[in-house]
Amino acid sequence: MARLFIADNPGGDLQLIIVTYDLNLARADGVWKLSLMRFNFKYASGNADLVAEARRRASEADGNTGA
Repeated sequence: MARLFIADNPGGDLQLIIVTYDLNLARADGVWKLSLMRFNFKYASGNADLVAEARRRASEADGNTGA
């Protein structure tokens, strides 16, 4: 589960995302390695624009203006 929160964001300040993962391990040459990692989206509610807003803010913080 992920909860995304940006205070006072237009359109709502919260988004909830529910996911599961399928993971498989395989042993090769005496070492366990991850052989599969599958992301399974289950449900989302709230402001779907929060991820884009968080990316925009992170990009600005890194000095990237997108221009």
